Amino acid sequence: HLGISLHKNTPFQERNSDLDLAIIDANLYSVILEAIIKETKRYNKKEKFRTETIIKNHESVEINHYTMYMKWVSEGVIHPKYFPIGEYKREWDSFFSELSRQNRSFFKNISACVYLSEEAFKRKQLSSINSILKAPTESVNQ
Repeated sequence: HLGISLHKNTPFQERNSDLDLAIIDANLYSVILEAIIKETKRYNKKEKFRTETIIKNHESVEINHYTMYMKWVSEGVIHPKYFPIGEYKREWDSFFSELSRQNRSFFKNISACVYLSEEAFKRKQLSSINSILKAPTESVNQ
């Protein structure tokens, strides 16, 4: 717990800040991976993964969730934002929605990523910190 958002460069604000959890559990990682493999018929149903459009540097950019899911999994991280549409995503979203609702007096939202190992967690955190340190001052303060 740092008490600040490195990404937004803002201090923790009760009821307005998110709580992002890191779950380091190889068994849970495997359970989720197996569920997604099953729901997507071994990734043959790529249409279950959404595509979204975001604005980056004043331009529209399409984000393919299958591509992002595979990128994160290759780093030993399962990010629920990139789950395919299906039962597992519904259950995960429902659980964290209820957890967020129950803790609304403390946090705006509660979410979690699942890490295969402590090493995967460390690599991801170092990568995030390094990218923030290299970012121009203007983007860090936005």
